[in-house]
Amino acid sequence: MPITDHGQPPTLSEGDKKAIRESWPQIYKNFEQNSLAVLLEFLKKFPKAQDSFPKFSAKKSHLEQDPAVKLQAEVIINAVNHTIGLMDKEAAMKKYLKDLSTKHSTEFQVNPDMFKELSAVFVSTMGGKAAYEKLFSIIATLLRSTYDA
Repeated sequence: MPITDHGQPPTLSEGDKKAIRESWPQIYKNFEQNSLAVLLEFLKKFPKAQDSFPKFSAKKSHLEQDPAVKLQAEVIINAVNHTIGLMDKEAAMKKYLKDLSTKHSTEFQVNPDMFKELSAVFVSTMGGKAAYEKLFSIIATLLRSTYDA
């Protein structure tokens, strides 16, 4: 299933949640390294996305050394971790992601297409499990929600 960011977000089955709960701790235990790998791959595939991060001071070839890049990578993976923690509280998860959508649309003016692209990079970098495709489709759709309203 490719990452989607429009329409009704998919629903995580109990099996999806179980798969995520079993695999996520292995990913998150190395969150600094894994989050940086995801963000660097995203910026490599979508170099214009760097314009959305004015605090990045490094040139495109030395992003891995920029403390602001490392911090943003950690912010992203911690938001994913928080979302995973809310999987059983669907209303709270939706509210959290919609609040992030509002912040990204009003405060940061992020191109909403980037949520889907970052989600796809995240899934491919982390192993591409179907449960993660659903999770990141939920994330991408809800992060885009303020833009589509």
